[in-house]
Amino acid sequence: MSRRDARSLWLVQNLFDDLQFSDHLLTGSSSPSGAEAYRVATARRSAIDTWAPVSENSTHWVQVDCVIPRPASLLVIDRGSNLGTSAAGFYLEGRYSTGSSWVTVWGSTEANGMYGPGASTSPYGVQTYEGAIVKEFGPQVFRFWRFRIPPSTGYAPRVRNLALGLPFEASEPSVSNDWDGTQVNYDSAASPSNWRGTGRVSNTREGAMMYRFTSYGEYLTAKRHLSEYETGVASWFVPRRGRAEESMCVQIPPVRFPKPVEPGNLFRSVNLPYREHEPLAL
Repeated sequence: MSRRDARSLWLVQNLFDDLQFSDHLLTGSSSPSGAEAYRVATARRSAIDTWAPVSENSTHWVQVDCVIPRPASLLVIDRGSNLGTSAAGFYLEGRYSTGSSWVTVWGSTEANGMYGPGASTSPYGVQTYEGAIVKEFGPQVFRFWRFRIPPSTGYAPRVRNLALGLPFEASEPSVSNDWDGTQVNYDSAASPSNWRGTGRVSNTREGAMMYRFTSYGEYLTAKRHLSEYETGVASWFVPRRGRAEESMCVQIPPVRFPKPVEPGNLFRSVNLPYREHEPLAL
């Protein structure tokens, strides 16, 4: 694995999230009751938090007007989406202004089960262990961003937890502190005869990553992301960009949030804790 592929990515700011960006205008081709367009980026991962147009054989899209041009280089489509069943595929597009044409940033026509493991920059994207699709592309800057699904016979799209933005990446490979460690969670109860019943089990990945910043500018860039991450916003974490299938949706656990040490030292560092957000139950 190359030095670049060993680096990790943190996507904290989601351009489609109108709570993070209150001035952004999010619209969709269709917003049926209970499956409105705004649900596409609530950072929740349940079946009810899904944008789901009802009409089949139609072009559907969800777009955001960022008011000002904003950069992005990472797209994540969460598990529970049905995009792999569309014969027409799906496309990420950008537009500079209201009078300009849409520019295709990335598109995929891969079917379910066809996404292989690999680097986040793989041409067709990478599917995570849980079924999310992760795609890194060259940084682009647009005022309007649109996710479009062309018409397909007998098909109506379902999209959950769409995330788009410019992730933080340290120039030095990060150091893992048991990044793939697992916490087993379940409820249990004991009967008077000490028979113990166990509820549904879920395995939650948790750990920490240590970052070392090689410049003051890199530290300031990271600080903007970390200041938002420590509020508890759900974020996407790619532990190693060369193994994007390991990516996970995470939140900061209820622990003391570490701050970079030695303010006068150029090589500042931070130990960043995380816990997987709403993992699949077994």
